Amino acid sequence: MAAADEARVVNISQEKGTRVVSIDINSGLNGDNGLSELCVRSDLTISIGTLKSGHFLGDEKDKIGKIVNCDIDIPISGEYYRLLEDSDFCDIIKKRNNNSHKGTYGTAGVLGGCKEYSGAIKLANMSVSQLRSGCGISRVIIADSLFASVSPYLLESTLFLVKDVDGKMIFEEDRINNAINGLNSLAIGMGWGICEDNRKILEYIIKNYQGNLIVDADGLNILSALDMNILKTAKCKIAITPHPKEFSRIIKIPVSEILYDPIRYSREFASEHNIVVLLKGTSTIITDGEVVSICNRGCPGMASAGSGDVLSGIAAGFAAYNDDMLHTMECASYINGIAGELAQAKLNSISMIAHDTVDQISNAVNKLLQND
Repeated sequence: MAAADEARVVNISQEKGTRVVSIDINSGLNGDNGLSELCVRSDLTISIGTLKSGHFLGDEKDKIGKIVNCDIDIPISGEYYRLLEDSDFCDIIKKRNNNSHKGTYGTAGVLGGCKEYSGAIKLANMSVSQLRSGCGISRVIIADSLFASVSPYLLESTLFLVKDVDGKMIFEEDRINNAINGLNSLAIGMGWGICEDNRKILEYIIKNYQGNLIVDADGLNILSALDMNILKTAKCKIAITPHPKEFSRIIKIPVSEILYDPIRYSREFASEHNIVVLLKGTSTIITDGEVVSICNRGCPGMASAGSGDVLSGIAAGFAAYNDDMLHTMECASYINGIAGELAQAKLNSISMIAHDTVDQISNAVNKLLQND
């Protein structure tokens, strides 16, 4: 069919009042990556045999109203990916024993912030993102000069100050050791800024920290300039949480190529460097290089500054008492997505901000607790 005829068919299908049902996958929608230049928008898509990755990535959420799978008892070939759902997290989101205490659930830390971006570290911590996701103790590590800006937002968290110059941290080995001492998990990079001392701090932590490390935001930008072999020799378990542009800087591949084959690039990098990659997008891809999981929770209202910082705080909270980094990042992404959906339902996709997602974390946890 000529391009002009395809366009005419698509336009007819989208006329007002026309209900559209697509079989297997919408015409024009790539079954692997969900991208499209010209695509039918359906009210209902009935997939045949099994769901495809293209049903969740790229443009899918703007093109498919509802999707139902029809198993016609044919063998499934090709690679398998996991689609995350509520019941996957009953081992993390579960009722707690009375005979437990704050030490049972670990100590989580977030390190970041600078003079220009102190809000990011408030969102990542504020004690809320971490403690609401279940860790026992929360620590926020910031530059000394940010004390007046950040401390009014801390109630449950402890505060650790690092010497700085003009709002950017100074690397002092003893001080950084003290900052990370006793942490079961650490999220680093939110609103941190980029400078030579931050590079030294990140390198030192990767080489010496022995907990669960989540690298985000400016931590990723700093990481992109390092020799990636540093990841292979790390003493800690590492997860990185890039969006496609940040991932492009790290793997030196154009964003367009990453979006065309996001699962492949995420899995290859995770496998080669023995880490977990959480690639943000319409749906989130989480992989340790072997298992690939897709989290399709989330909403358009989360497309605002600070949403990634909230995710990092949630991830640090769960990682404080769960050592399986793949499963932890799956859970963090899932809870973050549900919390965002609840916030958007309460407000709208235009007006909601990242803090609205934070406010809904406990409700997202409640939703999953119903499965316990």
